[in-house]
Amino acid sequence: MSYPMNHDGVTRRMQQPSGESTHRSTNSGTLRWLVALTTLFAPALIAYHGYQLWSRSSEIQSHLKRISARGLPVDNASLEQWHRSQNHDTQSALWAEILDLMEQHLISYPSLQNLPSLGQAELPEVLDPNQPWREEPYVAEYLRYARPILDKLQQATQRPEPVWLPLEFRGFHSSLGYMHNLRSVMRLLALEVEYALYHEDATRAMQGLSMMKATSQSVPYSTSLVTKMIGDACEAGYHAAVTRSLQVDLWTEAQLEELSQQLVPSEQLGPSENVVDQWRSTWAGEQAMFAAQFGLSTGTQSEGLTVHRVGLARLQRVYLELSEELQSMATDDLGQLLGAAEKLEQSLIRRGHQPQSFDDMTFELLTPAVASAAKTFVKREEGRRQTSTALGIKRYQKRFGKWPKRLTDLTAIGHTAENWQTIRSGEFGYSAEADRAWLWSYRQDNRYEMVPEERPEEPSADTKENQPSFRLILIR
Repeated sequence: MSYPMNHDGVTRRMQQPSGESTHRSTNSGTLRWLVALTTLFAPALIAYHGYQLWSRSSEIQSHLKRISARGLPVDNASLEQWHRSQNHDTQSALWAEILDLMEQHLISYPSLQNLPSLGQAELPEVLDPNQPWREEPYVAEYLRYARPILDKLQQATQRPEPVWLPLEFRGFHSSLGYMHNLRSVMRLLALEVEYALYHEDATRAMQGLSMMKATSQSVPYSTSLVTKMIGDACEAGYHAAVTRSLQVDLWTEAQLEELSQQLVPSEQLGPSENVVDQWRSTWAGEQAMFAAQFGLSTGTQSEGLTVHRVGLARLQRVYLELSEELQSMATDDLGQLLGAAEKLEQSLIRRGHQPQSFDDMTFELLTPAVASAAKTFVKREEGRRQTSTALGIKRYQKRFGKWPKRLTDLTAIGHTAENWQTIRSGEFGYSAEADRAWLWSYRQDNRYEMVPEERPEEPSADTKENQPSFRLILIR
């Protein structure tokens, strides 16, 4: 290495500037102070977050103990026990056999795509025995093939009660295969009813409708939002089949009365048709699945940085408190329930849009659609009321030989104002002509508007995916 020369030609080392040396010395001192402070305070910070984690975890455990003391589930094992205790197992083996057979049919039947309801074919927009039905031969063949299932269903539905089915509870990943197969059973029965109505076989159609109603009553007691929605779908399928039957002038007044009685909530069925108990059990089940998903009852919470785990524990505690609040909202006044749910959901949305921490944003992702859940209760009840009113219109026509001028005329056959009222959008719409009548509701796309005064156009098969339905019912 060479060094610069002075004017005498003598080499010399270049001296370091004194300012640079001072700067390095200062940085070194600052670094030492930072290391010292970190060493001093890090244990305290770790201890603080550790205490916070322990404190919040203790709160969660205390919360779970209070839940368990009320007989509600807090993990997968207790959720399974709760599911078993809420339902009846006398017909469980038979129902499991039926549902297994139904699943095999869906996999193995060669011409399933040619069928309405179960396959890709559409039902005729209007059920008319005097018009050709292209899929009728396929339906007839399949119903002969499915006769063993229909025979077993006739046996299983003699005692309609919420049935215990073997479900695998694994938090939010619970396996509900049997529950989904119940919907397929309802579609099979709907096809049976459609075929009987087309051939004007009133006895067979009535038997099919009775089995549909009994199947919807056999859906296991609600243990989550998913099981609740499956039960609602089964009941909605039954309502649709009853109202479609009114497109054929087939029923006697006595048969119409029998169908009307099927729509009266039965006290004997207990909590399965009780809004308060269904609402509470749905959220109790959701709460248990949340606790199981995060291992709250066992203390096996997610691993990671302590500060992250503190935030997660806070999130878990808030979610459990929300579940308790949801259960306390239960009321059989559906308008009040829906209003409270919408108000709560708006407060949760505001919290998610103005988060104070990352956990607040995560909480929004985990928070269930509270208002949508309340609307499922509303739509189920409105479906029952509209179906009952449609039957009442036909009963009135059978008894007096004319259509009612207005829905209030149905008081002559024992209906009350509640029968023809939506929960908060006014009366159902109604109009009549010489040989037919129509009944409709508001648009079924989760937007609450008043029921149209004039009869709306129902979307066709080609446009129904893009246009909302008004649940227009044709009565002839």
